[in-house]
Amino acid sequence: MTSIAAQLEEARAGGATAEDVATIAGALLGDPALVAPEVATPERAFAAAAGAWGAMDAEASRAWQRYPSLQSTGVHGGEADPRAAQLFSTLTYLRGAGFYTPEELATRATESANSARWAAREAVRLQATLVALSSLVAALDSREVEPAAYPEAVSGLAHRFAGFHIAAD
Repeated sequence: MTSIAAQLEEARAGGATAEDVATIAGALLGDPALVAPEVATPERAFAAAAGAWGAMDAEASRAWQRYPSLQSTGVHGGEADPRAAQLFSTLTYLRGAGFYTPEELATRATESANSARWAAREAVRLQATLVALSSLVAALDSREVEPAAYPEAVSGLAHRFAGFHIAAD
């Protein structure tokens, strides 16, 4: 069976917007038949979330190369593209919306068996959210989302994902 993240990536590759990905994710995350295999091995869920987090972190870290200066102001530099600062802060915005890092989830999982199941479900939620955020980054690239609106867009998307029911195992 294809993972939830893979199904969301497929939708994203097919042109789905961040909101489209979120709508699809809400349905997939609520399906016990899809969630159960994802959380059956919590360590695998944490590793998958860590991989997605790392990919977004790498993308954010390259923000200044991705969006070089808009215009040169002579030998002393140029005016920075505001998208660079916004992309660089993506994971900070996600954390500000209340999401845990994969490392924090793995740590919480050691507290009890119930904590491990909860943390694995949250890792699946995080990974799905990061797929949707990739669509939001594409919208930032195309200026469909303006730099000034990007922090609120990330926060709004994160809050939407936070409200999704994750099927119990």
